[in-house]
Amino acid sequence: MTQTEAFEFVVRTLYWFFLYGCIGWGVEVVYAAIKEHKLVNRGFLCGPICPIYGCGMVVLNWTVALLAPAGEGKNVSAVAVFFVGMVLTTAIELVGGWALFKIYHIRWWDYSNMKFNIGGYICPQFSLLWGLGSVIMVKLVHPALAKASSPLPLNVLVPIEAATLAFFVVDLIVSAAAATGLNKKLKEIDELRARLRVTSDKLTTVLGTGAMTADTILDEQKLQLALAKLEGRENAAELKLEMMLRANEMRAKLRDISGDKLGTRRLLRAFPDMKSLTYAETLASTRAGVRRLNELALAAKIAAKTAAQEVAQTAKETAQAARENTAAAVQTAKETAANAAQTAKDKLGK
Repeated sequence: MTQTEAFEFVVRTLYWFFLYGCIGWGVEVVYAAIKEHKLVNRGFLCGPICPIYGCGMVVLNWTVALLAPAGEGKNVSAVAVFFVGMVLTTAIELVGGWALFKIYHIRWWDYSNMKFNIGGYICPQFSLLWGLGSVIMVKLVHPALAKASSPLPLNVLVPIEAATLAFFVVDLIVSAAAATGLNKKLKEIDELRARLRVTSDKLTTVLGTGAMTADTILDEQKLQLALAKLEGRENAAELKLEMMLRANEMRAKLRDISGDKLGTRRLLRAFPDMKSLTYAETLASTRAGVRRLNELALAAKIAAKTAAQEVAQTAKETAQAARENTAAAVQTAKETAANAAQTAKDKLGK
């Protein structure tokens, strides 16, 4: 292979990697929309690409081409493509899931509830789907795409791929930082939850009631009502201050996650089955806490909008009443003036 041929091979390989990565991202978004009934930016990266799909299709096309006479993938039987695709994509999914777990200590997808799964990373049910998908892609989709893209010259592909590659590298760095930040945030919230439990236990001892729930801690009004019961108790001021500080800190951390739309929040939404072996309970409580804060924020927004509408309606009614009173006053004044004029005219007539 000459240097020119090697360069063209790399350019074409990157082209298929990015193209199938984007197609895979689209499939994941559609799958999530059907399953979760909402649009979610799926995948590890922020951009519209799932690298595992790009890698899978590139390796699959290479392998099929090697198996075919004269490198023609269309000459390989559908059965062979099915088994090759099933084995290759399952292996990539296993290696990818294991590598991500070793790096971030988080299982980004989990098939533990599926029968005959291996470590929760792969399962035969999805392996069969990968095999079927491989047949569809190799026999139908790839030939059509190859025919459509074959006229594209290198001088067109190179600048496009250079820009795409730069974007991909930046996205990879940002997403890796976000994944690392997720672990850091979970650790901070886990430590804060431990301190909250200590404070809640103190309150339980003083009040003789059950410990405060997460809903009480996150809802400012409920928290104030709960702390009002401390009035007159020993160490009341100290306990109230301690609980308020802990609750405010927890709300701030959850709001920070909720507002991080391209980082932690996106990862939590993109991987609903994500599991952390180190912070499993904290991850679940964080998801629930973010949802609860969003519900409270939405309720407050609706209440504020309703109040604004009521104020506007009251102002409108007041203005209308004022206009009507003014009109009545003007009419009364006109009638009075008319009566006075008539009276004066009558007197002059006499």
